[in-house]
Amino acid sequence: MTTDPTISLTFSAFDFGCLRGLLTHEIANVERRMTVVGYPVAPADREMTDAYLRQLRSALATVEEVYDGIGST
Repeated sequence: MTTDPTISLTFSAFDFGCLRGLLTHEIANVERRMTVVGYPVAPADREMTDAYLRQLRSALATVEEVYDGIGST
């Protein structure tokens, strides 16, 4: 008989607050670069940049949902 190992992770509101700050900062950096430098010219680069921003915003929305849930308990 084998026992599967169990991993337990604990995150605090502070951890989610830090993660929210990092994601917000990275989104602002990407948007600032696009404003100053402009959108990438190559279509594949533009799609990759848009996909990256979508992933960052999606991650931020998830983190904010969890963060707000921690704060309400």
